[in-house]
Amino acid sequence: MESVEDLRLAELLCSRLCHDLSGPVGAAAAGAELLAESGGDAETLELVSTSASAASARLSFLRAAFGFGVQPQRTQSLRTVVEKYFGSLTPSSQSPLELEWDVTEAELPAEAARLLLNLVMTARDALPRGGSISVSGNKTGSSFGIKVMAKGEGVRLSDDAHEVLVDGASATGPRGAQAGLLKILSVRLGADLQTEIRDGMIVLSIG
Repeated sequence: MESVEDLRLAELLCSRLCHDLSGPVGAAAAGAELLAESGGDAETLELVSTSASAASARLSFLRAAFGFGVQPQRTQSLRTVVEKYFGSLTPSSQSPLELEWDVTEAELPAEAARLLLNLVMTARDALPRGGSISVSGNKTGSSFGIKVMAKGEGVRLSDDAHEVLVDGASATGPRGAQAGLLKILSVRLGADLQTEIRDGMIVLSIG
């Protein structure tokens, strides 16, 4: 019971943090747009605008993935949040992240949506050189099945995440905490979290 209450407190704190940051981040993005319209140094304006947009995209993703929520989420909205998040992480000089999306349900329960986003985040962390992430999901009866595949050169789980997801150890570092959250969310849904490591691919799934 204590661990459940601790998690809910952490969720609420994350929601508060994201809420408090969303105002200034949005204001920075709006200010950059106004500066662009009124003229000024093009290179500086582009840098400010790009940085503000990236911060806003990451904040939206983190708010949806970590914040406390009870409302169902439309899958198209989740896809948009993921696409913008990927865009904020990929400078033009790096290999882009490709997203394949095949979620059949129009919307997901709040917990399933958060689990999906955390699976995507873990998959993204496993692709240091870019690659592709495939997301699929469907509903069977009252259960939701979600599969996220990461494919790319050098794909691998971080040591912290590997210890939690493969070895069954307790979470230690930040990426281990992410993996620990995956386990907790899957237990909440009454789902079994599976991790498969193949040649050039990592598959994370619940069902």
